[in-house]
Amino acid sequence: MKNILIGILIAGILFVSFLYLDAKKMPSPQSYFVQSTHVFYKRLDRQYSHRTVLFIGDSLIQGLAVSEISKDAINFGIGTDTVGNVRARLSDYKSTSNTDCIFIGVGINDLIRGQSLASTLSEFSLLLASLSDHPRVIVGELLPVNSLSAKLKRIAGDISAFNLMLAEEIDKYDNVSLVKQYDIFLNDGNELSTIYHVGDGLHLNTSGNKLWIEHLKRQLPQHHCEVET
Repeated sequence: MKNILIGILIAGILFVSFLYLDAKKMPSPQSYFVQSTHVFYKRLDRQYSHRTVLFIGDSLIQGLAVSEISKDAINFGIGTDTVGNVRARLSDYKSTSNTDCIFIGVGINDLIRGQSLASTLSEFSLLLASLSDHPRVIVGELLPVNSLSAKLKRIAGDISAFNLMLAEEIDKYDNVSLVKQYDIFLNDGNELSTIYHVGDGLHLNTSGNKLWIEHLKRQLPQHHCEVET
């Protein structure tokens, strides 16, 4: 009986260890979402002919009705995405070289995860360098947040500083320009106005997205990116 109990105990330990090791190999739900959405976008990418604008970035881009900006725009935004991952994804899309211009909206998740301004800027430099052959790349300023949580409060004051750093970096590239858009969402306290977010201090609601759409419809042509409405 004693030997049987010892055998059961050992088997139990091995089983739990197997589950632990197997779980370590499995992607996190967040990682799985990014990977599966990227695979889906690659499938769509093969079906597109020439398009005007490729929008790529994080959840703010993913939630934007880009066809309201230009009727043949493409949206490859993925929630939780970072600057480095956008660079990696772009190399997989033929639309990168099959569009008149690329609009990039990303960077807030890098800061939320604790990455420094300098490190995030370095990632942006690599991203822009990888697009040096594209005729027109447009980068949107990081949008403001509202300090409704500790993580947003931590980065709220850094966003405007990062936008200034980003503008200086973009000046190094002849094919890249920066869309000013941070200020249009601010309240009197220099944070994202409550009338423009869904309640989490970060993501835009319908009013916020409509404001953004109208702003980009005016701004993109000024950056040599003609929209087709």
